[in-house]
Amino acid sequence: MSLLLTKRHHKAKNNKAKLKNSLFLVLSTLFLSACSQYDIKVNEQLIYGAKKTFTDFKVSDPNLQTCIDQTLKDQSATSASSLTRLACTNAGITDLEGLRVFSQLQHLSLHNNHIASLSELATLSELRDLNVADNALIDASGILSLLKLEKVDLRNNPALECRELVQLQSFTQVEVLRPKQCDANS
Repeated sequence: MSLLLTKRHHKAKNNKAKLKNSLFLVLSTLFLSACSQYDIKVNEQLIYGAKKTFTDFKVSDPNLQTCIDQTLKDQSATSASSLTRLACTNAGITDLEGLRVFSQLQHLSLHNNHIASLSELATLSELRDLNVADNALIDASGILSLLKLEKVDLRNNPALECRELVQLQSFTQVEVLRPKQCDANS
């Protein structure tokens, strides 16, 4: 009988120790994840440095800059290549110069701005989905080299010439939502 009680006591003690260890791990993980955005110092010695949001870029349009800054902050992006999705709709953007640094962009929404040219997008080779509806586009030639493009929305760009869209659809399987004047010319 005493051997059985000793085994039960030993097993209960082991279970209690396992529970303490598990609780310590859970609490440590919660503490570290909650503090991941802060530098942690002990006696003025840095023991953990928070990853810094990527800021080493410059675009010419201040509205685009503001949108990208906020998106990088929201996504805790630490490099240009970590940004794969960007939505800057209704932002008053007129110029895309400098956007090429974000070479891993796959989804880009610039709906309802004042953009006239897509030439700056020519190097975004990973781009799959592009929404530039309701802009002031006159030149879409920048997207002709985007071989991974699957869908592009160009609706409500009344000054856009249709010949580039015909060329785009002739050598790729991209779904093109065209402006009304291009539907009439098809």
